Amino acid sequence: MTAVLVTWAFLVAGCSAPAPTTPPSQGAAEQVLGRIDAAVRERRPDDFRAQFATGEEAIGRTAERWWANLAALDVDRFVLTTGPLDQAGTGEITIHWAVPGDSGTASHTARFTFRTGPDGETRVVAAEPAAAPAARPSWWSDTLRVVRQGHAAVVAADGADQALVSAWSDRADHAADRVTKALPASMRKGWTGAVVVELPADGAGYDRLLGGEPGSHSGYAAVAWAEGLADPRRERIAVRIVVNPDRAALDPRALDLLLTHEVTHLARYDAGSRAPLWLVEGFADQVAYAGSPELRAVAERSLRDTVRSAGVPDALPADDAFRRGDLDRAYLLAWSACRLIAERYGEDALDRFVTAAGTGEPVDRALRSATRVGLTEFRAEWIRNLGGLR
Repeated sequence: MTAVLVTWAFLVAGCSAPAPTTPPSQGAAEQVLGRIDAAVRERRPDDFRAQFATGEEAIGRTAERWWANLAALDVDRFVLTTGPLDQAGTGEITIHWAVPGDSGTASHTARFTFRTGPDGETRVVAAEPAAAPAARPSWWSDTLRVVRQGHAAVVAADGADQALVSAWSDRADHAADRVTKALPASMRKGWTGAVVVELPADGAGYDRLLGGEPGSHSGYAAVAWAEGLADPRRERIAVRIVVNPDRAALDPRALDLLLTHEVTHLARYDAGSRAPLWLVEGFADQVAYAGSPELRAVAERSLRDTVRSAGVPDALPADDAFRRGDLDRAYLLAWSACRLIAERYGEDALDRFVTAAGTGEPVDRALRSATRVGLTEFRAEWIRNLGGLR
């Protein structure tokens, strides 16, 4: 967003000029942010607008859009903090926010410029999002509408396909029910049972929500995304499902499978998991396929095909395999490993293994504790099992 330059013209009458605006003190800027926080939480639109120099067209439009979006989101946590201001009155702002159903707090950075006007009041005169490739919040740039259905809330950008909004809200609600029934309470780590889905209007909006280089997440139809700046292993961050609008028009069965997989990540707070990705992703697929026998049969055929065409791997998929390359193969192999554990040692053993490894217990020790088999022995067993598919 272009910063607003505030200029003053001399008044013809009396050949005098109004008192110029000046950069504020640190304390004055912090008070402005505190009043913004309170206005959002207490639903006071006039107090919110009063903290912005709404006579300046750009920041006035921005404030109106933000208020409409934050109200639609029904934000229930909203805190702004600022670092030191420079001589121009500009400082880096950290925005912490959450919506009903979030199991944690989202956080983003931005840059605000403050001025103290002739009336002695300090206001925000310009706001810029963090520079790319940093992510930005959904309410920053786009006009939003929120569709709530049961356990699900779909946050849709203006221009998002209405049919997709309806499909994702309905299926996300059902996915929440499926995951609640599939996972014991001990595995639903602080999850409220709610699902927040963000549906941008286009690929550019998808990139803005996720950050990173443009197109770096284009291989996924949706991702369970931790919207935060801190280490999710140390601080609980809000996790939302972000939809790729270019790949969102799925067969209902495939959409159910995808959402069950992603909601499993959300329920287990896999953003904070220390387990290897083959276990994290394979377990989520194991939960998803349990509720879809037809798609499980399709996955079994795909697994057989990939083993026959690309051969039997000599190692479990590395974490990097889930970020680039043949993603389908990586996910199929990860699922096959988790499926083997469940079939040979029981679903409870798989649950114990995932839980222990997720807390940071060494993988070999976590597996041995759950199954009495070490990682080296299991890997050999898994390779032999895949060899039988050729």
